Amino acid sequence: MQGLKMFAVNTPAPTADEIWKSLPELRLDQAKLEDNRLIAAVQPDAAHIPIDMLRTRVASMMSEKGWTRVAVTSPTAGCGKTTIAINLAFSMARRRQGKVVLIDLDFRRPRVGALLELNPKRQLEEYFEGKVRLSECFSRIGQNLAVAVNTSQVSRAAELLHSDGVKLALSEIERDLKPDMIICDLPPMLVNDDFLAFQPNAHCSLLIAGAEYSTVGEIDVCERDLAQHETLLGVVLNKCRYSPARYGYGYY
Repeated sequence: MQGLKMFAVNTPAPTADEIWKSLPELRLDQAKLEDNRLIAAVQPDAAHIPIDMLRTRVASMMSEKGWTRVAVTSPTAGCGKTTIAINLAFSMARRRQGKVVLIDLDFRRPRVGALLELNPKRQLEEYFEGKVRLSECFSRIGQNLAVAVNTSQVSRAAELLHSDGVKLALSEIERDLKPDMIICDLPPMLVNDDFLAFQPNAHCSLLIAGAEYSTVGEIDVCERDLAQHETLLGVVLNKCRYSPARYGYGYY
């Protein structure tokens, strides 16, 4: 058509707030949360206090160093690291001024989705492989907590955690969601090499030991390894039988 002029239209990229609002919201069952010992989502009793104290210390140390990615791990299975990771995320999210991302990177034994009763249409594994977009695998809890999980096992977990796709995905999460903290639930350190594969992508680590589960030797081995990288924030002693708090979280 003669005389027709073409105009370029630049569509602005969505802001972080717009992306957060676009994420599907997950409605939680408070009774089931308590059954799963996820007590930091609300504040019905004093059981949340040790988690809040842990939150404040972790947030302070990470802020001082300019870190945003924390890997939560344990020496072996059964220490309750996933419960701690979710409770820490809930506690962080209660601070209205910040945003938190929780991702389940324990691909061999994923538990975050089961504990939260989250069944996403697309898996975190697919996002890391570049097959889906961020908005397709993340869900939102409240206004400032985003969660992405796998509901099935990943056969080549270490290879995936060591891939460039994970690095790119973490950078995209930081760019698009602008979280103050990314909490990564990682496998136990002494069970396989998954944690070691992902460790270069984490800024710091939190080691969860289980009372009557973890031996002093196991904790010592993990501490020495993490100390070499100068990334260990501290050791949480979980499942303390005589703690004054209801569920028994102690912090070292």
